[in-house]
Amino acid sequence: MLERYLGSEGSPSLDWESMGFGAPMIMGMAQLCSQAMAGPHYSADNLSIEGKAMLFLARERGILELRGTNDAFESCQRLLTVFIECEDDQFIALKAPGNVRQTVKFLEGFRQACQAGLLFHHLQREFSLSARGFDFADQLNESELETILEFAQRSESL
Repeated sequence: MLERYLGSEGSPSLDWESMGFGAPMIMGMAQLCSQAMAGPHYSADNLSIEGKAMLFLARERGILELRGTNDAFESCQRLLTVFIECEDDQFIALKAPGNVRQTVKFLEGFRQACQAGLLFHHLQREFSLSARGFDFADQLNESELETILEFAQRSESL
């Protein structure tokens, strides 16, 4: 279970189990969302194609999660992955099996979107598009994202 985030004054304690669920990375992304909400945020003009694809796929429901598994055999499958809710109990995973570089690029796009104020953090691993994120996603053109959208993998409930 992720530790409760109480602000930047003190560092929350992380136990080994929390680290096994990606708590430090998720907390870092939540912090970036918080900073963007509280003050000036980075421009969305330089958002990577992976970040744009993520926003495009999330434009309808607006719900995203960072999830990982610590019991997969292949190391690339253990990495945190961006999941986008597309319907009740159906998600799209943005990852490239066997391709750490591409999987990490999706996480980098997520980080960029947090810094640009396009995402809000809600609870634990749950994020959503912000109003600005919905507006940005509505302006994206699917034809410009076709090659990167090939990595999107539908999955049943998590």
